[in-house]
Amino acid sequence: MLGVQHKLGGKLQIIHHSKDESISLSDTGKIHTNRGSAGLITLLLPEKAPPGIEYTFALVENYELRIDPQSNKLFADSTTIDDKYYSSLYLGGLMRVCSDKNGDWIVIARYGTWTREA
Repeated sequence: MLGVQHKLGGKLQIIHHSKDESISLSDTGKIHTNRGSAGLITLLLPEKAPPGIEYTFALVENYELRIDPQSNKLFADSTTIDDKYYSSLYLGGLMRVCSDKNGDWIVIARYGTWTREA
């Protein structure tokens, strides 16, 4: 993992991403930010993840952040999105996703404006 990791209170970890990266299965439960980015970055969710893997994404820089499910589906707003990313430019925006038994992703929390890839 190329991101910078911080431990808060021994329980919560924050990983800062300044460029496009693939998120590791071992990073479940961690918060991923775009701190240090100088422009748009895309974070790729793992393919074929086991059920219950969770990630939280937060925009802390005023640059677009994309969350890409790769070849998996992303379920949000009662909509299935096959291999389409979600993106936000909303400083302070937050999205939390969880993998299901098929390795697809479900948005379980969201704050701010997030847009689906057309």
